[in-house]
Amino acid sequence: MNTRDVATLLALCHVSGVGNATARRALHAAQHLGVSVFYLTRLEPQRLLERLPVGDFDTLVSALQRTSETVIDKVESEVQRFLSAGGRVFLATDDDYPAKLTLCLGNDAPAFLFCFGDIAQLDAPSAAVVGARKVSAEGALLAAKCARTFAEAGVTVVSGGAEGVDTIAHNESAQAGGKTVMVLPMGMLNYPAPAVADMLERGVLTLVSQFPLSAVWQTVHAVTRNATISAFADVVCVIEPRKAGGSARAGRCGLEQGKIVLVHPGADDGGMGETLFREGALPLAQDGDVDAMRLLRFMSEPPQTRPKQTELF
Repeated sequence: MNTRDVATLLALCHVSGVGNATARRALHAAQHLGVSVFYLTRLEPQRLLERLPVGDFDTLVSALQRTSETVIDKVESEVQRFLSAGGRVFLATDDDYPAKLTLCLGNDAPAFLFCFGDIAQLDAPSAAVVGARKVSAEGALLAAKCARTFAEAGVTVVSGGAEGVDTIAHNESAQAGGKTVMVLPMGMLNYPAPAVADMLERGVLTLVSQFPLSAVWQTVHAVTRNATISAFADVVCVIEPRKAGGSARAGRCGLEQGKIVLVHPGADDGGMGETLFREGALPLAQDGDVDAMRLLRFMSEPPQTRPKQTELF
């Protein structure tokens, strides 16, 4: 893995107007030409356009010309620091990039993925347990039971690390002897690792981020990573989703991906629970409780995942 290429890709994302789509296009352009991502920044714009297939590459070429080598140098030191601490980075063009993300997200899959912990969990049978930050006592109990049921069955629990349901899911899974994946809404270097130091030391937690290492928390990041949470999961459990909440998006993304989505509505959800039911979700609880056997049966059902189209250009 070439740290200069990773740093160049991250520096590209520092350019105004550049997002995941442009970063992916840079990766595939380098792959098509058989050169490094860094080398793309050295090519004359016209020469680069002439060597690429016909298509709209103006945005990419413009962004490459505005990518600062000073920023590349700074970011490369961050990448090296992260890798030296035991982290891993995957690029969308790598052979060992998580297959679930490519399958479920297609061209929207993250161009890069930073991971810290047991990376085998990224391809393991998994279930998402997500929901409200301000969860009711009933919802908290349901979240804990879901996470414990999955953990005791050897199913990895995926969530987003937020307060409320997410934190309950991570903690309950770890306490039950299971493994859990936390998909962050920020860069790895801005996450307060001491908060989960115990789980990291015990090897039960894997941290994942699809954002540049120094990226701060932003609403758009929190929203974006919900599709990644559902992509990693085989079943998605959503507890007390709010109308404008991220967990509702995770549920919708799961439905779009062909996943089984189980929902427990909250008392003040603005009708979001009913909306998800109309869109194809199923009730999580029956008579106010979670049937563990029913929950695990959903894990054994044949996947209905609808592959998303992936194109180089």
